[in-house]
Parts: sequence; C-alpha cells; structure tokens
Amino acid sequence: WSAGISGVRADGQPYEIRAKMVVQDTRQPKVFEMERVDAKLGRSGTTTHLEALKGVYNSDNDQLTLSGIVRVRSEGSYDMTLKSAAVDMKASKVRSDDPAQVAVPGGLVESAGIEVSEPEARVTFFGPVRSSFEGSKEEDSATTTEATR
Repeated sequence: WSAGISGVRADGQPYEIRAKMVVQDTRQPKVFEMERVDAKLGRSGTTTHLEALKGVYNSDNDQLTLSGIVRVRSEGSYDMTLKSAAVDMKASKVRSDDPAQVAVPGGLVESAGIEVSEPEARVTFFGPVRSSFEGSKEEDSATTTEATR
C-alpha cells in the first residue's frame, strides 16, 4: 500500500484508510482521490473492513466516498456488496442508497439501501427488503427493517 490516513473516531476508537494510489490536488489540499481503497473502523472486540476500487476522502469532515465494487464486512456478522457508499469516519457510519446484498450467518438480505452504525452495532435496511435464511421460505418485507448484531 502506498499511502495511509489514520484517525480517532468520536468514541475514541481508531480508523485507518489505505490505498494503492492517492492523488492530492494542491488546489484542494484536504481532498484525496484514491484507488484500491482498504479502510478499517475499529471497535472494541471487532473491526469493520471496507474495500473499494475508488474512494475520495475529505479530511475537513472525515467523509469517505467509495465507488466501484464496494465490500463492507465484519467477521462473523456480515459481508455486504454495494455499488457505492458514504462513510462518516468520525461517527463510524456507512450508508448506501444503492442496492445492497448482505450475507449474514445462515442467510442473505437484499435491500434498496442500507445504513450501518458501528457504535450502536445496528444495521438498517431500506426497502424493499428481501431476505432468505436456511430452512425458511423467502419473504418480502415492508419498507424498512432494522437488525442489531
């Protein structure tokens, strides 16, 4: 990895963003364009990993915008695939208004959008939401479904 940025979230937990290539425009010194992004959000006992083909990090507001193939995973909890995601590094929240596919132990959840809040250990799916679990029939649910890990 060629470059990295690290910091501390509002709750005191660490975060780190690394990339194969980083470009910084001198006219916008707080904005970093990245390729092959690998980021980590730490939390007591667990780490959320984020990977994407492209990313833009704004150090003014600690916002990371990911695009291309985006993967967000927390070992043993979920593994999601997205087209894009907006990450608030300080608040440790990930949001995508694009379709999400989330593998969870024993099943799969697909939704029109998703928000993950690490400090609250909460995943919110935006509808329509479709889920299937081992040993159950596939069901369609209402507009918003919330799950706590």
